[in-house]
Amino acid sequence: LDKKNRPASLLPLESTQLKPDIDADWNLTGFTYEGKKGFYNPDQVLFFTNLSLEADMEGLSDIEPVLDACATRHAILGTDLKETAEKLWAPMVIVTVDVTGLSDEDAKKVVDDVIAGIQPGKNIAMSQKVTVTPVELKSDLPGLMTTLDYLDFEIIGNFKVPRFLIGREKTVNRATAYAELEAYRDGPITNIQRYLKRAIEDQWYDPQTRRTLGLKPDDPLPVYVKHRWNPISVADFYQQAQAVSQLWGNLGQGPIGGNLRKVWDLMGWDPSELEEK
Repeated sequence: LDKKNRPASLLPLESTQLKPDIDADWNLTGFTYEGKKGFYNPDQVLFFTNLSLEADMEGLSDIEPVLDACATRHAILGTDLKETAEKLWAPMVIVTVDVTGLSDEDAKKVVDDVIAGIQPGKNIAMSQKVTVTPVELKSDLPGLMTTLDYLDFEIIGNFKVPRFLIGREKTVNRATAYAELEAYRDGPITNIQRYLKRAIEDQWYDPQTRRTLGLKPDDPLPVYVKHRWNPISVADFYQQAQAVSQLWGNLGQGPIGGNLRKVWDLMGWDPSELEEK
């Protein structure tokens, strides 16, 4: 709604700039946006709190449990592996330059020139006396890769995403992949949809219904508008329909034969449609 309580378009807001204003009794009084307290009224924002463990409506980030794992993974990829790859073919060396008889300024310039002229695998010529001592460092590349795999597994496990969906499963058969996908859909995805459904109905559908019917905010609703999610994919819908059909059986002689309410429930359809039949 706009400032005059009129229907308006839904506009996305910067979540990092939006903060709920809570009074002493933990009631939502408005929203601070871009540092401006009370910029929005409670009924002007569709507000979704992620992992809300307290009444402050602040919530937590999805990466909070694996924040350290993400930082460690970033360090391995950005620094450790890069340095290890360089040391595999170009060892670390200690360079000693004889600067006898030179002033501090000239000595520093000579050392800087020597360092700038050293390139791994290249022949160099120096006018100064230079001693190069190789330092043998054993890089544990297999250990780094094992650690990286472990961190990837921990991060993926936090979001409960099937590994084959993001190309982290080397081999997977169709039956196993379908079972994992079903578990992912019926678990994390369904939980997210259930929360969003309740939030949308409470914050949007119910107030709009009262406004349409000319009711006060505290008046009970004679009707309820419900949110129903579309099937995730056509393939899933057809496979579910095939399974329900087999349960119905030939001429309705299967385990759920004759029980239309069970059929509607398994298919996720609106049971009120049965009352019209």
